[in-house]
Amino acid sequence: MPTSTTPLTRAELDAHLQAMRRRAVAVPVEALRHHPIGCVDGRNPACVVGAPGGDAGLFVLLLATLERFRHSPLARADVDRLFAAYLDTFGHFYLHTDTHALAALHEAMRQHPALASYAPAAPAEIEAFLRHPPEAARPALRRLLTEPAAVGCGHLRRMLEHPTAYHVRPDLLRAVLERFFETLWAGDDRLTFDVLPGEHHERAVVNVHTTRGSHPPVVLQCPQFGAYQLFVHHPEAVAYLRRQHVRFLEDLGLLTPAEATAFAALQEETAAAHLQATLRFLAPDLPVYDVDVSPEALHLR
Repeated sequence: MPTSTTPLTRAELDAHLQAMRRRAVAVPVEALRHHPIGCVDGRNPACVVGAPGGDAGLFVLLLATLERFRHSPLARADVDRLFAAYLDTFGHFYLHTDTHALAALHEAMRQHPALASYAPAAPAEIEAFLRHPPEAARPALRRLLTEPAAVGCGHLRRMLEHPTAYHVRPDLLRAVLERFFETLWAGDDRLTFDVLPGEHHERAVVNVHTTRGSHPPVVLQCPQFGAYQLFVHHPEAVAYLRRQHVRFLEDLGLLTPAEATAFAALQEETAAAHLQATLRFLAPDLPVYDVDVSPEALHLR
């Protein structure tokens, strides 16, 4: 859970973004199809294009919208096929956890009849174990990894805890998480499994807009930089990706061109619900700032 901290003023944010300029990296918007998308989590020291839950959050959003659009749940086999097709099309999938969730997983393993003998001696060893667990431990471990306490991404954890607020079936999210770890254990290097350290001390939510020109580059930002943590969200960049995801379903034959517009509208509605729910749960008292960022200059608006 985010801890209580002093909100960032607009003047402090302006100075912070100016200091971050030397680390600015611009990515052409068209390249985002094949660029890992990070989470908005403020503990990430890497510079990212930020979306709630990163690639994992966007993929769950897509599948949840498809279920709402068809008024029918996806079977586990459908989720597996869509995950494989997504990787083949976009070439990346980012999911993060944190050290607190890994500690909870370690304790749950110690208490689990089928996993106690596999539990590492120390909590610090759980990450290495989780990346390459013994084959015999994997079925029970997969199930533990879908328990809320073992999910270190706050966006995804709140989905499991408050599914109605997100319009997401918990079993759909569990199927995605299980498929991610099965694919990770198979050695697929297109997956990024990140472990974020420490406590939440975010001081603001920052919407990083990229609205200059017809094809503006997207400037990556660092959620944790210097003494500050920020929730970092790139609205236009993420909206572009959601449009690519609609085309992805069209290419698979799961949407007809006549359905695409209505599906896209429902996906935008669901995305807004996801963002608002996560802000309500994780950042209820933080200021929300909109900034325009270009490679040449940083402009608050």
